[in-house]
Amino acid sequence: MRKVKRDVQKLTMSEERYRLIAENANDLITILNAKFKMEYFNQPIHQRILGYGDEDLMGMDLMAIVHPADLTRLLEEGKRNWKRQEGEVEARFKRKDGNYIWLGLKGNFFMDKNGNKMVLMISRDLTERKKTELQLRESEKKYRLISENANDLIAVINLNDKTFEYINEATFQILLGYSQGDLIGKTPSTILHPADRKKTVNQTKEEAAVGEGLLEARIKKKDGTYIWLENKGRSFIGADGQRKALIIARDITDRKKTEEKLRDAFEQIRRQNIELKELDQSREEFYADVSHELRTPLISIRGYTELLLHSANLDPTHQQDLRTILRNAQRLEHFVNEILDFTALKTGKIRLKMDSFRISEIIAEIQADFQFQIHQKRLKVEADFGHNPKLLLDRLKITRVVQNFFTNAVKFSRVDGKILLTSSVAGDHWTFSIRDWGIGILKTDLPKLFTRFTKLNPSNQMNLDGVGLGLAICKKIIDLYDGKIRADSEGLNTGACFTFRINLNLEKNLVE
Repeated sequence: MRKVKRDVQKLTMSEERYRLIAENANDLITILNAKFKMEYFNQPIHQRILGYGDEDLMGMDLMAIVHPADLTRLLEEGKRNWKRQEGEVEARFKRKDGNYIWLGLKGNFFMDKNGNKMVLMISRDLTERKKTELQLRESEKKYRLISENANDLIAVINLNDKTFEYINEATFQILLGYSQGDLIGKTPSTILHPADRKKTVNQTKEEAAVGEGLLEARIKKKDGTYIWLENKGRSFIGADGQRKALIIARDITDRKKTEEKLRDAFEQIRRQNIELKELDQSREEFYADVSHELRTPLISIRGYTELLLHSANLDPTHQQDLRTILRNAQRLEHFVNEILDFTALKTGKIRLKMDSFRISEIIAEIQADFQFQIHQKRLKVEADFGHNPKLLLDRLKITRVVQNFFTNAVKFSRVDGKILLTSSVAGDHWTFSIRDWGIGILKTDLPKLFTRFTKLNPSNQMNLDGVGLGLAICKKIIDLYDGKIRADSEGLNTGACFTFRINLNLEKNLVE
C-alpha cells in the first residue's frame, strides 16, 4: 500500500508539474481526438489568445472556427499528416470576438491508454508575422511595379561573386535587348566595352570603400552595338547577410554624342585660333615691314617738299600744290608711325621710362598745340587736377594717351562747347578723364572703340580720317600699367567721357 501511495504521489506531482508548464506556456497546447474535437487545452493561453473559456472549448470542433478560405486546405493537410503521424500547417482561426488570427500548427499523433488515436497540437500566434509578411509583399509588389515601369535600368549585383541577382527586365529588353535569363548569374563585365573594363573595375573598388559612386561606361546591347550608360551605385547588406549593390543606370548616348561634337568643335576652334594667331602675326609683320619700307620714301618726299617750299620765284599755284603734297605726306607718315607703334606695343617690344612730371604740365603743352582749334570753336576748357602731385611714369606714353583724348574732345565738340579735364590720385592709383558735350557716341559703338582698325557708324561723325589705331594704342599703353580704360556716352548729342586708371605702384617698369 505504501508503494502504491508513493506512486500516486509521484504521478500527482508529475501531472501538476506538466500542467504548470502547459498553462504557463506562450503557445496553445491542445489534444484532439480522431474527430478533431478538443479533449485537452491549456485554458489560460486559449483564453488569452482566442478569447474562449472552458465551456466554449471543451468538445469544440476545431474545424468550426477555421476561416472558410483555409478549411479545405487544412482538411487535406490533416488527412496527409494523419498517415505520416505528424505535420505542420498555417491557417486562420476565429477568435470569440469574431476577428481572425493566424496560427501555425504543429501536430504529433499518438495512441492514448485506451488505444484511441489522438493528436497533440502546439499552435503559435503568427498574426504579427503574417502582417509583416503582408506588408513586405505589398512593399515588394509596389517597388517591383515601380522598378518594372521605370525608364532607367535597375539592377542588383552580388558583390561577393560579382553577378546579377535582379534586373528590371522590361527596361533591359527595351534599352539593351536582354532578358533575365541572359543576365541573371552573369557578371556585368561580360557586357562592358573592353576599353572601359579596367577603368570601371578600378573606380568600382574605390567607390565600394565609401558605399556609393557614379561612373560612365559603354555597355554592349544584345545586337552587338554599344550605348553609353551613367551608372549610380549604392552598396547595402541583403536579407541573406551578403553585400550587394543597387545600380540605377540611364542612357546618356545622345549626351555623349553631343559632347563629342562639342569637343570636335572646340578642337576645330582651337586649330582655327592658332591659324588666326599665325595669320595675325604674319599680318602684323607685314604691316611693320610695309611701314618701314614706306618711311624712307616719305621722309624724302617731305624733305624735298619742304626744301622746294623755301625756293625763290615760286608762283602761288606751285606753292599751293607743294603744301598739299607736304600735308598729305605728313598725314601718311603719321599713319605709318601709328602702325609701327601699335605693332611694337602689341608684341611687347617697348620700354617704359621713369619720368617725373605733373599732369598740369602735359595739359599746358597740349592746350598750346591746340590753341588755334580751341579758339576757332570758342571752346571753354576747364581743369581740376586736385593737389597735382608729381607722377613717376613714362611721360611720352602718357602724353600720347592724354593727347588722343583731348584731340577727340576738341574735334567732336560743338562751337561754344565745353571740355572738362579731371585728375585725382587715391592710394596707389591715378585716375584721369576728359569730358565733352559734343556729338556723343552710339551705345552700340562703345564696346568697339578700343579695338584696332575700328570704323564706327558714320552718323556719329567719328573716325572720319585715320586708320582707327589711336584708341587701340591708348589701351595698349594703359595695359602696360595694369590699368583700365573706358569710354562713356548716353548716345548721340550727349557728349562723351574718356577715362583711364593706372597703378602708380607697378613693380615691373620694363616690358620686354
